[in-house]
Amino acid sequence: MPNWAMNPEALHGAGGSVSSISTDAQAAGSGFVGSIGDASGAVHHPVMRTALQGYAETWARPANQLAHNVDAAGSQIQGTAVDGVQGDEGAAGDLSPAGSQASEQAPAVRRPINAM
Repeated sequence: MPNWAMNPEALHGAGGSVSSISTDAQAAGSGFVGSIGDASGAVHHPVMRTALQGYAETWARPANQLAHNVDAAGSQIQGTAVDGVQGDEGAAGDLSPAGSQASEQAPAVRRPINAM
């Protein structure tokens, strides 16, 4: 497990799971917009019909973007896992020289204070 206390394989898998539901999100968004359209066609009162059509126009674009947004969120979660692993590897590489320098100084630190 990396130093950031997260299992990158599980995080990457979770991102894939989120992305995999984008098809369901597309169906939900389309169903939502379709239901509003059906309701506006079924209503006989002109004010109510206009209100439903306006509601459909307002929410059609966000509903149609739902699948894209879900897929993007899953991809970003997967990217976070990759970035975390790469950051850990980079930090480990950066710390290695400092660790070897400290090891070289250990005999000097262990020497008695009054020894010449």
